[in-house]
Formats: sequence, C-alpha cells, structure tokens
Amino acid sequence: MAKRLGFDLQLENPADFPLHPPWGETPTKIGRLGGWFGFDGLGRAQLESVRVTNCSFRPLLVIIRTWFMTILRITSQPGTRCILACLVVFCFAGDATAQSAPEGLATAKDQLAKAAVAYRNREYVAAGQALVTASSTLQATLAKTEPARREAVLEQESDLLSRMRNAHVMLQLEGVRVPPIRIDDGTAWWQEEPGVAPEVVMLPGAELDPDASLASSLPKKEMEAMATSGDVPAMASSTGDSATGDAEGESDTVSFVRDVAPVLIEHCGGCHVGGGQVRGGLNMNTFAGLMRGGDEGDTVIAGSGDESGLVLRMRGEGGDLMPPGGRPRVPEDAIQLISRWIDQGAKDDAIRPGQDLKTASMQAWASSATTDQRNERRRQHAQESIRMVAPDGVAMVESDYFLVIGPMTERRLREIGKLADGQMKVVRSVIPAVSGADKGEYFRGRATLFVFPRPYEYAEFSKMVEQRSIPAQWVSHFRSDAILAYASLVVTPDLDDEGLRSRLAGPLFSMAMATRAADVPEWLAGGVGESIANDRVRKLDRDSRSRLLAAQRDAAIAAKNAGDLLQQRLPAQQVDALSIAVAGAMMAPPRRRGFQTMIRQMNAGQPFESGFQGAYGVTVEAFVDAFLKWAKGPTPTPAPQR
Repeated sequence: MAKRLGFDLQLENPADFPLHPPWGETPTKIGRLGGWFGFDGLGRAQLESVRVTNCSFRPLLVIIRTWFMTILRITSQPGTRCILACLVVFCFAGDATAQSAPEGLATAKDQLAKAAVAYRNREYVAAGQALVTASSTLQATLAKTEPARREAVLEQESDLLSRMRNAHVMLQLEGVRVPPIRIDDGTAWWQEEPGVAPEVVMLPGAELDPDASLASSLPKKEMEAMATSGDVPAMASSTGDSATGDAEGESDTVSFVRDVAPVLIEHCGGCHVGGGQVRGGLNMNTFAGLMRGGDEGDTVIAGSGDESGLVLRMRGEGGDLMPPGGRPRVPEDAIQLISRWIDQGAKDDAIRPGQDLKTASMQAWASSATTDQRNERRRQHAQESIRMVAPDGVAMVESDYFLVIGPMTERRLREIGKLADGQMKVVRSVIPAVSGADKGEYFRGRATLFVFPRPYEYAEFSKMVEQRSIPAQWVSHFRSDAILAYASLVVTPDLDDEGLRSRLAGPLFSMAMATRAADVPEWLAGGVGESIANDRVRKLDRDSRSRLLAAQRDAAIAAKNAGDLLQQRLPAQQVDALSIAVAGAMMAPPRRRGFQTMIRQMNAGQPFESGFQGAYGVTVEAFVDAFLKWAKGPTPTPAPQR
C-alpha cells in the first residue's frame, strides 16, 4: 500500500543566526514550510506538494539551506535523493540571485581565492575568468545593497578591493585582459583598462580574447590622431637605403652617418662632440646641433659647401684653424667629402632622427660590416677593457656563440662558455635567429662574456669601462650598441651550474633582443631579457613576483610620461623595473603575435621603430603611455557631498 508523509515546519530564527540588515530587524518567526511526500510499494519517495506561507523569500532560502537540508539527508533512497537534489538546486539557485551583503562578499572572496590558485598554477585565463566572476558578484551584491549601507560595506571591504586590484594588475601583466570593476553610484572604485579611454565600451568576452592587441583597444579617434600628427614614423626600407638615396641617385652620394660623422667625431671630439663643455656655443653631438650653428652663426649652409663655416674653419679660412691647439689638421680629402655632402643638401640619413653622432656612426658602420669585422672589433674591445681591471692572469677562449674572457683559467672559461652555449637553445626558441645564420652569427658575431671571480672586480669593470656605478646587489648585466654585445657577471668559485644559468639568463636574452636591429633601445632589450628569464629560467616564487610587481607599480607612478622611460630620466632601478613591466606587456598572450612579428621584421632588416610600429600598430611612445595609464591604477571617485 502506498503511504504519504506530510511535513509542516514552523521556521524560527535562533538568536545566533546571522540574519542582519539590509533586511531590517532580525525576525524571530520567519514563516511556515509544509508539504507531502508520497512513497510507492518499493519505498521510493516522490514530492507531491510543497507550500510556503507567511515567509520572506530570502530568509526562507537561508533556513532551507541550513536547517531543512539536514532533514532531507535522512533518507538514502535513490528516488528521494534525486527529488531532493532538485530542491537543493532550487535553494542554491535562488540564493545566488538574492544574496545578502555578507554572503555576496564571502562568495566574491571564495571566487578570488580560486583565481589565486589558478594564477599560482600558471592557468592565467582561468584565473581571469574567476576574477571576472568575483568582480561580478561584488558588483551585483553592492547593487542590491541599500545606499545607506553601501559606503560602509566598501570601506569595510577595502582589503577585498585591494586584492582584486592587485589580481587585476598581475593578470594584465600576464596578458589576460579583464574588464574594469565599476560601481555606478559614483562612490566606488574601479580599474581602468590599459589604453582604453573611459568612453570606449568593450564587447562582452573581448577581455579574454587571446588574439586581442593593445592597438585594437585604443580609441579609433586617438589612432587617427597619431597617424596624422606625425607620431607614427613612416615604414623604412628593408634594403637599408639611406635617406639621401634620392639625391640624383648618383653612386657618389655622400652619407652623413657613414662619411661625415666619423670625421667630426675624430677631429672635433672633446670641444664640440662629446665634450663636457661646448666651445663657442657649437654643440655637434647631434645633427640638429650641427645645423643650428654656434655663436659665430651658421656652420652649414645647405647647397654651399665651400661657403659653409665648417669647411672654411677646417681650411683655416674666415677665422681660426679648426681643430686648434696643434692637433692634427683635417685631411683635405675629408674636407672635400664634407663639402660635397653639403653641396648635396646636407641631409641626415641616420636610422633614427635625433641620434647622437657616435651612435649614428656606429650603426652605419655595423650595418655594412661583415661578421669577421664585428668579431675583430669586439675582440679588441674585450682585450682593452679587461686590462683596465685585471692586467694579469687573464685568459680568453671562444665557444660556439661567445668570446669568454676574464681572470680565470682557460679550463674554467671553457666550462662557462659550454654552459652558456647550452642555454642558447631556449634563447633561440623565443628570439629566433636571422634565417640562415650559424651559431657564431646569432649576435651579429660572437658576444663577449666578461667573467670575474670577485664582486669588486665586477664593480670596477663598470666604473672603469662603462663610466658608471652599478647597484650593489647586481651580479650580472649586459651592454649593447650597434657594434658591441657583451655580458659582465660575477662567477665565484662556489657558484653551481644552476646559479650560473640563472645569472646568465637575463643578459643572454637581452643581448639576443638587442642584436635583432642596430637601434633597439637598451632599456627595452634589458626588459625583454629579464622578463623572459624570470618566466623561463628563474621561475620566481610568489613573494619574488609580489616584490617585482610592487617595484613596477612604484616606477610607473614615478614616471610622468613615456619620455621618463624612453629617455631614462628615472633612477636606474626604476628604469629596470618599468622596462620589465613594459616588455612583459609586449610579450603577453594577447600581443605575443605582435612580438614575434616584430622580431621577424627586424631579422629581415627593418629598424626597430619601424618593426615595432608594423607589429603593434602604435609607436613605442604611445604603447608606453598607454601602459603607464593602466599601471598607475585606479583613482577612487570621491564620495558625493551629503
């Protein structure tokens, strides 16, 4: 015989049950819940009816979840479990749509914890999705909270907001784009998107699009403004033709950077080029300074070589002979070369306008030099530099990729070279070589490794050779220009292979980036190298990543605009931190294709700035400015006056 079981429950609230405002005063009696279960001959239960009387919906769901669920678990019949599962789903689904502020905030914290676990496991997209869910829960909870309570809740949960903000920043640095956290009443906190103006609305789901790019996020009108304002440089020819190539198209066209600049550097150095004090108001450190002239007027009159002050003074006409003081005179054939350059229009053909003469001249030489010529220049530099620090007991060996030199035994230097060669497999996997280049040509020749067994020798090398003091905690660094590419590092006798790999990683990746093109900025090459090394080799722990993130944020706040980084107007340690952050943003998953495209273009002969523009769709300055806007974080909107 089938049986029926009825239930009729008076729902009451115990004194310690957490029912608090914004529902109002906590009620003692909440309502009644009743209904019937029917059982068939096999003892399987079916819920026939349920009734709710005199009950507030939200408290009812809470009571069901905390009290009635205990009653429902008493049966183990399969049919009963199925029926009760439906009730459970109903209870939790309803509860999700009508959570109290404490419950909603607790749920958001749980979801944020899931995001943290996913982040630690390097599941960055999953972490971003969990953060999106957490922020949505927070927004929904606050939207349903009475305005009088909302500000108090926001103030009470400032730690939760701070954690969400940090998670937002860390995920953005990993390339996962998450939507901003916004509260509509004007009293709240939000996180702006990198490079997205307030009026730009992102489409749902676009924040996690792996193919998205920073350029696509920039407002259209800003992109058009940059394109028409001259901020976007024209794409340079991959053939390396100079800007003067259209001057009659003659084979005897004189190049400023290849022909004229070396003469000025050699004969005018110390007074007008690279001097601490400019003589006669004539600063020829740059092309613009040369054309500006000095206290005695124009130095160059385009189209009139023999009448230009530069040529006249070199010949001892129209004033004192230059250079003065018994220094060797400028050869007449060099003067005629300069005069012919002026006759041809006195044009600047540097890779990047505004470069100093020494850099422009080196880049011009390097662009046409053979690998053997570069290797010889690097070998000379290595031998001259090491003698300034360690005049005795120095050995030098060659490996597949490197020239290794230092006050150590040849055997130890070969071991270091072999280990460095072994690391090149991962370096080349991230930054590929020019097509067809062998190992000795990867760095446009062999890169130099200066190794020192004692820290004071390493520090002295920087003072004597680089004319700078390095931070006390440094144990390795790289330097690169159009000709040189070297790393300097401390290799103490007790340093094991793992420690040596970690020490080499940053400089090797940095030199790889720096030698893709002659004009790659050193700050960017260093940032790329350290960012890849931290991710691929060093595997930074959570605390180290947090410290790096804090340093990056401090540096971003200190930077007023992109120029502070591009011109390195910040302290060295802030430049380093900000460089790593910007490089990480360039290589993040949404922009990884752009990074690979840029490398391919530079390997094909494009200058860096043209390659960057072609890959990312914006100038370097625009990219850094957009990054700084995001990295500075949110500015809380002040609460309205009451």
